[in-house]
Amino acid sequence: MKAPSLIRTALACAALAFASSGAFAADSMAGMNMQHMPSKPAAKEKPMASASATQQPVLSNAVIQQIDSATGMITLNHAALDNMGMPAMMMAFKAGEPSMLTQFHVGDKVRVRVEPVNGKATIVTLVRQ
Repeated sequence: MKAPSLIRTALACAALAFASSGAFAADSMAGMNMQHMPSKPAAKEKPMASASATQQPVLSNAVIQQIDSATGMITLNHAALDNMGMPAMMMAFKAGEPSMLTQFHVGDKVRVRVEPVNGKATIVTLVRQ
């Protein structure tokens, strides 16, 4: 193999390795099939107005599996999240408030509400059972 051809091959391999490594480092949701989730453009998302006494947001049961303060993510083993169109599963979500990362612990049984915030599934309500 000639030197220019060897260099091109080495560069192509390095580019491929670099491009594929980002999928694993992006976040804990890399590679997840999210096709069943409703898609909304981020520009049209609005924060949820405070619920009145007669119309409370629906909360789902969950158990905290992991809390990652460095990334701000909480992994939940949760029941179906009907408002997100998600079946029961274990998945990491962005904590809506930094205090969620310190006020809860692995193993806590909780009630949770997850909503899309800036295009990312985010815990907006988290209360102990």
